[in-house]
Amino acid sequence: MTAKELMDNFEAQTNIVIPHVAEIYWIKHLQGIDFARLPKDCILIFTDFAASMCLRAFQAKNSSVDAHAVCANFVVIWNRRIAKVKEKDENGVITEEERDIQIWTVDVHHFFAETFSKGKKSDHAMHNRCLKAIIAHYKALLQSHGITLRQVIIWTDNAPHQYRCRQTFIQVASVEAHFPGIKITHRLAVVDNFKGNHDAVGKDPSRKVKELELQGTRSPNAWMVFLNCDKHLATTDTHWRKYEREGDARLKHKGHYGMDSRTVWYVVENEEDRVRRVADQPDLAGRILVCDRTFIQDTVGGKCIKDTTQLHEVRSVATSVPPTKEGIIQTFLPVAKNRKTERPEIIGLIRDWGVVVCDLPCNCKECIKDP
Repeated sequence: MTAKELMDNFEAQTNIVIPHVAEIYWIKHLQGIDFARLPKDCILIFTDFAASMCLRAFQAKNSSVDAHAVCANFVVIWNRRIAKVKEKDENGVITEEERDIQIWTVDVHHFFAETFSKGKKSDHAMHNRCLKAIIAHYKALLQSHGITLRQVIIWTDNAPHQYRCRQTFIQVASVEAHFPGIKITHRLAVVDNFKGNHDAVGKDPSRKVKELELQGTRSPNAWMVFLNCDKHLATTDTHWRKYEREGDARLKHKGHYGMDSRTVWYVVENEEDRVRRVADQPDLAGRILVCDRTFIQDTVGGKCIKDTTQLHEVRSVATSVPPTKEGIIQTFLPVAKNRKTERPEIIGLIRDWGVVVCDLPCNCKECIKDP
């Protein structure tokens, strides 16, 4: 290779790398803005699917195939606030001087699902069902604090069959229909660059399941993973809350991702399974969800919307859903028969009512003949 060829190759690679690095820095800048400006009526979510959990038995007497479980991780950040902590002098002695630090409440949620049926379960359907549960949960939680949830900011990677697909974009656009008054900003990270706390917490369930396996507590399927993690991994109180109550100087080590709570959920594919699981564990009924895949198209083959690789943000913009009213409106019939006819009373009715669902009489020979 000549010196000119070497420099040409270097220039070609540089032209690829520089925009990619610039996008990475821009995304990191946006994340910093989200943390610094997080309002009270907004939640910030970082989510990704962990690697499929291999539920291998520690002791086995046959060569059966190991079961697997799907795990979707959601790190929810909310309640940005200023806390006062006591300072320490150079000798490590706590003084009466206080210092203001900025902290956030950080909740970790793990959603487990089986992989028995055909098809990959770490897809857009699983993600959107979990996201709906998260929004509903925090809408009620903030309401208990006298706050109305108005905005959700969610960060994901660029996986085509999970986040960068038409199904997920439709869910973002139609959030107003499911949660009136709430807007979603879905931010897509740079391709091959979305590592963070959401990846770290995703390893905790796998590690805990392996520890329990060595101790003799078996997790043969995702349902037992859910039950064992709910017993041995989930928590609603951590040392960070204690530090905040006491004004402990160690609170400043909490940073952006110091965990305050951990919750586990379980996702089934039909109502019959949910009823059966709820009957088995009625205390956990609120955390057992249904992800109906009956009419879901497969997107595992990388079916994404064309030319969206460089897309980094999708927002919902609707502020209301048009009302729907039912009625028998005879004057709609000519419009259906003749598209060129424009009746002023019909146009005014649509303008005043929004969307009208009509029960029109049939004009076929079978219906209009005398009884």
